[in-house]
Amino acid sequence: MVTKLFKKYLFLYWRILKFNLVREMQYRGNFWAVNIVTFLWSASQVLYYVFIFNYVKNIKGWNLGQLLVLTGLFIVFNSIFKSVFEENFTHLPRAIYRGELDFVLTKPINSQFLVTLSRFSLRSLLRIIAGLGILIWALAAYRLQITFSGALMAAVAMFFGFVIIYSFWFMTLILAFWVGNIENLYYLFMPIFSISRNPIDIFPRAIQGLFSFVIPLTFVATIPTQVLLGRDIGQMLLLGFVLAGFSLWISHQLWLTALRSYTSASS
Repeated sequence: MVTKLFKKYLFLYWRILKFNLVREMQYRGNFWAVNIVTFLWSASQVLYYVFIFNYVKNIKGWNLGQLLVLTGLFIVFNSIFKSVFEENFTHLPRAIYRGELDFVLTKPINSQFLVTLSRFSLRSLLRIIAGLGILIWALAAYRLQITFSGALMAAVAMFFGFVIIYSFWFMTLILAFWVGNIENLYYLFMPIFSISRNPIDIFPRAIQGLFSFVIPLTFVATIPTQVLLGRDIGQMLLLGFVLAGFSLWISHQLWLTALRSYTSASS
């Protein structure tokens, strides 16, 4: 039963991806313009750290090579997240305020799945490639050794981070059911998320605890980088599994609660 349901949603999402790809290709000039700008933004992140390390040898135990690996992983994470969720998240508060969820709620599909995954953008494609390029270059240039198991565990840690960030960001957007039409509600969580571009070790211990256990930003880039470079933090991966599952469950329960106060356009 679970396998059949999984295949159903996987097939549905594949159809969504194909539809959105056709839509993106209708505006090829804009597609490439946005991709080039985001690619240049990624390059600027490398120059930022290279400039800093002209004056220091390390930052809280992180050398330039390690920070560039973290930067590459963050860019990949951020770019994939934006591709999958940004258009859905920016549209959701407006749809709630205008009572436009009727179309979603009448479908025999999980409503949270539809409102957060029905749109997909390829405008961060070059940024993903840039992030991978920075990652590979940093590993080679600074002779950082990795293993297959380390790479696999880093991918698992990033997946946990993906679920955690999705859940927290989604819960922020659900506030639209009660606070009304706030067009920029999507950007409320962005400053918090942006903190994860830095290694968690640079912050005071209290802040480290906050971003490890309360709002676990460490699973975006810091922990994946540490795992990839061979640090043994198996307990944190177990914690990531628990936090990802719990935050996703909480976000779904909050969504179901919010729907009870939803007023459709036809009401």
